[in-house]
Amino acid sequence: MFIILIGLLAELRFGSASL
Repeated sequence: MFIILIGLLAELRFGSASL
């Protein structure tokens, strides 16, 4: 479960960085 949470957080962080 932790892996999924980390993946989602990482995607959100990278997505925000792109913007």
